[in-house]
Amino acid sequence: MTKPYTEESMSNSIKTQILEAEEKLRLAMLHSDVDTLNKLLAPELVFTNHGILQK
Repeated sequence: MTKPYTEESMSNSIKTQILEAEEKLRLAMLHSDVDTLNKLLAPELVFTNHGILQK
């Protein structure tokens, strides 16, 4: 029988998911993996860089 999630275990699970997603994003950016970036980032996201607006 599987134990129900506790607040702590749920929190750890969410933290793990966030860390995994951030690592996927970092690697996709590092390798210019456009397919993965398209899956991870919302189309509405806008990056800014040194005062220049970029999408």
